[in-house]
Amino acid sequence: MMEFDVNLRSDLEHLEKNVFELNAKKDVSIRTILNFYTKGIERIFPDMQCSIMQVKRNRLFNWASSSLPEAFSKAIEGLEIGSEVGSCGTAAYLKEQVIVTDIRTDYRWAAFSNVALQYGLQACWSYPIINSRGEVMATFAIYYHEPKEPNEEELHIITRAASLLQVILENRQYSETLEETTLLMTQGQELAHFGNWLWNIPEDEVTWSDSLYTIYGQNKHSFKATFEGYLEVLHPDDYEMVKSIIQNVLITGEDCEFEERIIRPSGEVRYLKSWGKLKYDEKGQPLKMIGACLDITESKKIQQKLLASESNLRHLVERYTYVNKATNDAIYDWDIQSDLIQWGDSFFRLFGYKTDDEHSSIKKWFEKVHHDDVIMVEKSFNDALENPAVHNWNEEYRMKRSDGSYVFIEENGYILRNNEGRAIRMIGVLRDVSERKADFQKHLDYIKTIEQHILRLRDIAWTQSHLVRAPLARIMGIVPLLTDHKTDDGTKETLMSYLSISAAELDGIIKEIINKSQIE
Repeated sequence: MMEFDVNLRSDLEHLEKNVFELNAKKDVSIRTILNFYTKGIERIFPDMQCSIMQVKRNRLFNWASSSLPEAFSKAIEGLEIGSEVGSCGTAAYLKEQVIVTDIRTDYRWAAFSNVALQYGLQACWSYPIINSRGEVMATFAIYYHEPKEPNEEELHIITRAASLLQVILENRQYSETLEETTLLMTQGQELAHFGNWLWNIPEDEVTWSDSLYTIYGQNKHSFKATFEGYLEVLHPDDYEMVKSIIQNVLITGEDCEFEERIIRPSGEVRYLKSWGKLKYDEKGQPLKMIGACLDITESKKIQQKLLASESNLRHLVERYTYVNKATNDAIYDWDIQSDLIQWGDSFFRLFGYKTDDEHSSIKKWFEKVHHDDVIMVEKSFNDALENPAVHNWNEEYRMKRSDGSYVFIEENGYILRNNEGRAIRMIGVLRDVSERKADFQKHLDYIKTIEQHILRLRDIAWTQSHLVRAPLARIMGIVPLLTDHKTDDGTKETLMSYLSISAAELDGIIKEIINKSQIE
């Protein structure tokens, strides 16, 4: 028995050595390693049939069970763990070893015994594989084709196998987590234009992350990273500043944070933000400096654009303020959704109202419209707002001042709409056109007077025309007789007196026409 124990131990140790060597190879999958291990145990103990089930989301999934019937493995695939779910499901649920010596009679196999017995499986011992955080990663089980209770040696084998599996599986978990974290960090650095570095000060050797080479525009295989090499790619205007900061860190040991510019081989200038921390050896001498670097070029460009926009906006605001003070136009900005009207200074100056919230709603605005105009204005206004195709609205109406008097207003508004065409904002101007209206009325009155005068002249012309014809006709008849050489002197004298009388009569008629045609 002792010789058997020694041989058994030797075989197990050799198997475990091979398993660890296989696990050290990164290109070998965990499933391959587990199958190699279970087959190795089965070679040493031919009566055993081994199974390793992975536990995910509180369910069992086959990981390695090469000697068990495939149909049996499929039948128990995905079972939810519980207090009566066979040996493995129960072990995973209770987080403790479960020994079932007779599957036919054990209550924990009541729901699954027919499946196991169908393939001649009559005993099953299972051990949960628990990681250092107390989470069940898997179960290791041994099946027999006869009811069987484990002896001390067999229990030792189960415990030993479980310990090895814990090391392998947890090591794989950590490795995969580390790989995923490294991958995510690398991807994150690339996306964020973020890199890290380590400077071995005594050897002047600098290690850069891959993303840092990208930031600097350098080839990883041809560019040798050193402190002096780093200084050489700095912008000339930043060289002394950065060198002074690094020297200060070496003297004081204080962490540093600064911004610098670098020049890529292409000549492109990039803005960087860097951090550095100094590490010492056991003698207190500077050993290495670790740090990180963030490419902030794009944010710098945005910042510069924002500063330029802010400056432009400031100028526009100043211009608006001065224009608002200089003009007689009342400028407004109406937020339709909140029904808040913001008036320019001219509104209060032109209409005499106080600067308060009494005039900030559309209702208050309509209350100031003349009662004879308000229906017309409201209809025109609402029609414009409700029509998605309309962006400009203008109207003339009378508006009440603070002293109760009314002025003629010309309003022009621009309607802003959302993607659905609904009006959300309106910006416009009120212009006092009372003087223009008064001037226009004067022109209308003058034109009316002229029209009346024309009508009067027409009436005079019609009523006086027959009076003019009589003396004119006599004159036109007398003139030919006077110029006739056959007319004697006595007759000519008589005709001259008739001509004088007709001329006087015509002169009187013309004067009367002139007097009647005068504009009153």
